[in-house]
Amino acid sequence: ENYTFTRIGNLRRLNLGNCIISNISGQSLELLSSLEHLNLGNNFLEKIDNKTFTGLGKLTELYLFGNRLNSLKPHTFKDLHKLQILTLNRNQLINLEIGMFSGLTALRELHLDRNKIERLTSGVFQKLPNVEVLSLSHNRLQHVETNSFGGLFNLKELNLENNRLEY
Repeated sequence: ENYTFTRIGNLRRLNLGNCIISNISGQSLELLSSLEHLNLGNNFLEKIDNKTFTGLGKLTELYLFGNRLNSLKPHTFKDLHKLQILTLNRNQLINLEIGMFSGLTALRELHLDRNKIERLTSGVFQKLPNVEVLSLSHNRLQHVETNSFGGLFNLKELNLENNRLEY
């Protein structure tokens, strides 16, 4: 068990960017129940456990850009009901699985730029009714299935530049 953050339960912002972190063990952050902003950008994370964000129900901003994430399991973010900004740009993501964004009902911005995403399947952004900004630029998108953007009722900005889309 990891008790690194045991005595700082009132912490609101935590910046762990550029710290050469390669692993965040499940529940190592759960005692930070007041956390609203978490930056894990520019590290060496290759995977995130389904329990990593357990207990972070007040989190509104999560920065995971510039890591080595190649996939995320469904329900990874299930407890982050107040999350408004999620940045996953500059990772190695290839597929976006249905259920990957479940629980993110308050999300307003989703940044997936500069990954290796090849296709968008129908319903992948389902249950994201408040997303206003979705950025998928600089990927390898070739195919976007019908209803891929279904459920994005408040979408105001969609960035698909520098992909391999064919019409």
